[in-house]
Amino acid sequence: MKCNGKCIRVNWIVGGIASIALLAGATGAMAQSFDHSHAAFDVVLKAHVSDGQVNYRALKAAPAALNGYLDTLAAVREPEFKTWSE
Repeated sequence: MKCNGKCIRVNWIVGGIASIALLAGATGAMAQSFDHSHAAFDVVLKAHVSDGQVNYRALKAAPAALNGYLDTLAAVREPEFKTWSE
């Protein structure tokens, strides 16, 4: 995948929008159970992966969406985790 300045700019915008959405839902997400559909990670993948290639430069430039998703993983406490099915 060839990526020029436009690709990075578009990914930055998409990442920013995803970050805002994650931050807006963060307070509610902490009170609710974990999203097992991994929708936030799906947003990250759709923004930074094309034709099986990861655009690491764009991901590094706009890491907020990925970091937000990772924060939701880290926020899962052991009692909640133990209730999940395998």
